[in-house]
Amino acid sequence: MDENISARIKAFCERSNIDIPPGFQRQPAARYALIDLSLNPHKLIARTWFKPDGVIAYLAQHGGGRSFLILDFREQVELRLSEDNDLVRSRDMNSSADEPPANLLMAKYLNLSGNSGVLAYAVQEGAIIVQFVDGHAYLYTDRSAGEANIREMQALAERGRGLSTFISRTVKDGYERKCGV
Repeated sequence: MDENISARIKAFCERSNIDIPPGFQRQPAARYALIDLSLNPHKLIARTWFKPDGVIAYLAQHGGGRSFLILDFREQVELRLSEDNDLVRSRDMNSSADEPPANLLMAKYLNLSGNSGVLAYAVQEGAIIVQFVDGHAYLYTDRSAGEANIREMQALAERGRGLSTFISRTVKDGYERKCGV
């Protein structure tokens, strides 16, 4: 077990109020870890990985509709999944906490109506990031759009229908800021 990596993971989770599952201590800690941002509170996935392929396989199997923070504790960087299905460096783990994580795994919007302006989304506690088909993404928070509206947006995103209409009719310009994804 790499005590240094294990200690880094534990310290990061404690500092960020991320739940550490009991099973985490049972296995050797490897450099790559995932934080499930879809859960409240956010939770460390009990398993860690030595190679990027293991992370990519886990995300392919378990990632549908969930948002993950991908971290490399050896290099101390956040990673993101590229369009080519590779893990690429996104930013330093010590970047400003005011910015949404640049490596959120955006869930593809189901678009059950077939004509939505929404392409993808990522649900966070008290917030949702919505990426539109024009490529622009916006962070909506309880503070900017209202708690009830955020809950409704999250539910519509999971359902795959009505999110774009709800934003254009109800939330309008109630985003906190434009962001890169």
